[in-house]
Amino acid sequence: MGAGEVIGILVSIISVAAGLPEVYRQYQKDPRGFWKTIRLMGAYCLYGSVGIALLLLSLDGPQPPDKAGAATAFMILWIIYGALWLVRLAPRQTPLPGWVARRFSLLDYAIAGVIFLSGSYVFLG
Repeated sequence: MGAGEVIGILVSIISVAAGLPEVYRQYQKDPRGFWKTIRLMGAYCLYGSVGIALLLLSLDGPQPPDKAGAATAFMILWIIYGALWLVRLAPRQTPLPGWVARRFSLLDYAIAGVIFLSGSYVFLG
């Protein structure tokens, strides 16, 4: 295991540990909201896993730079789009800005369009 992997694992562990006090407070104040958050995070993990699986199934061996760039764009925007919906659906104390809270807005269509275009190039070649 290289230094990059170790740093990635440490950052992940620290990020989870930093959120634990807030998770505990949410469980004490709003148990239903806590369980909704847990379900949404599970769905987001499944969503991310599906994106990774799609990408791994489509790529084999070294890729040309343009296909690698399209695959990178696909995966980054796949994750961002899932996170956008996670933010919209998760329980919160403060309201979201209008441009984030608005469902099926220009933001959604722009991200979905780039996901579709980059995915088409990656998967259909």
